[in-house]
Amino acid sequence: MLNSYSISEFLRVSYRIVPMLFWRFSHIFRCRLQNVKCFIACLLICCSIFALAEENDPEVESVGTDGVAERRDTLFFVSQPRPIESFDALDLEKEQVERPSAPAQQVDVTELDEAVAAYAESLNLIERDGGAWSLELVENLAALAGLNQRQGRHDEAANLFNRAIHISRIGGGLNAVDQVKLVERLIASEQALENWEAVDNKYEYLFYLQERAYGRNDPRLIALFEAMGDWNIKAFNIGFGESRGLALRKAQLFYGAAAQLLYIHFGREDERFIPYLENVVYAAYSASQNGEIMTELGIPEFRKANIRLSRRLQPPPSDMVPKGFLSGVGALSEIINAKQESNSGRYEIAESIAQLADWFVIMGRRDAAALYYNQAWLMVSGEEMQVSRDRLFGGVVPIPTFLGKVSYDRERIEINDELSSDFVDLSFDVTVGGTVRNVRVVSEETEDNAAQHNRIKRLARRSLFRPLLVDGVPQYAAGNLFRYRYWY
Repeated sequence: MLNSYSISEFLRVSYRIVPMLFWRFSHIFRCRLQNVKCFIACLLICCSIFALAEENDPEVESVGTDGVAERRDTLFFVSQPRPIESFDALDLEKEQVERPSAPAQQVDVTELDEAVAAYAESLNLIERDGGAWSLELVENLAALAGLNQRQGRHDEAANLFNRAIHISRIGGGLNAVDQVKLVERLIASEQALENWEAVDNKYEYLFYLQERAYGRNDPRLIALFEAMGDWNIKAFNIGFGESRGLALRKAQLFYGAAAQLLYIHFGREDERFIPYLENVVYAAYSASQNGEIMTELGIPEFRKANIRLSRRLQPPPSDMVPKGFLSGVGALSEIINAKQESNSGRYEIAESIAQLADWFVIMGRRDAAALYYNQAWLMVSGEEMQVSRDRLFGGVVPIPTFLGKVSYDRERIEINDELSSDFVDLSFDVTVGGTVRNVRVVSEETEDNAAQHNRIKRLARRSLFRPLLVDGVPQYAAGNLFRYRYWY
């Protein structure tokens, strides 16, 4: 039988020989009708010859789809590259992949079951005496839900928390603050069940409750804004919602609002201030690297949602929507100011200045990057700072160094135990502007991994690195060795 390979090969050959045969027969018979008949005959003969040869040739196999090969065509995640000090390191065995795992919990199941039974009996007694809407049920429902959470029965826990919240609303009012802890614990179960729509709705409900109870500028909203920023980053990573761009924009706004409130109430000296600003940088970087996704904010529905949240979090409303570049520069500059005001060490300040320089490299501002690199270098100049200086500038460094939260495919592989992993070692040059040149594979290549290695080579060519510095001046660095781990 003819398969796709034999047909395509036949057409390729026929394209060359059919015109020649046609005109040969035309010359011989001099008759248009005869020419047409001969042309058709030639096609049939050629088709039969190629089909027969395909069936009888033992070296030609039909083209099929192998499951492993198909999987190797899809790279789910590529980690940040790790430097290799020398070519001797290339002979190391493949390190084991560490997958996240839940910590072992020593729980007495029998004891928990007895506690569940006791609370269930208590609920029956309260409901019999006080009715199905007695406020006394709320505490017992929450306790019973917590026990079910500890046993991993999140469906039952969610039902109990929802019932407790419903009773609280009826007895204490729609905006009762008592619901806050219940909703927070409910969210934990909904996340365990991967009920993402419920998680999103409950976070919005939490925001509504606390805003009504405390007002927009109360410090008790700081933790909520951080949690909502984290949730929207997760929504972006897993692809939940109608717009990933809107999720990322929400994360920027919530992180910025958390840092703003923290600064107003506690100042830059608070140990949470710099991590909150780093969250702003995480989201800003991802926004700058996902331009196509962020264009979704131009859709009227998403644009209105963005404006409403911006006004809600940053009153009075502003016509200037922060861009990824500007918000990143602002947050990184604030981190530097905070470290300087808190008298942090020279290395810590130089590290933040270098990260600001990295940001300018990412945004294509080479001159500004060189200026801040030199400033960071001067902070760690001197023999006593040699170790710190080498750590920052002794070799090329993949940037951004703060990349951590935004990892769309990383979260997907963490819940997929069927994925395999491997690594590839690359050698390449890094220019004074942080771009990559002359990429080549230095680890073993096979037919199975060649396609993956080529894809990672293309990824490496598009990546950026903090350049090597000598006397505070960026230098061209050749022959850098890095290992890339990937999942497929």
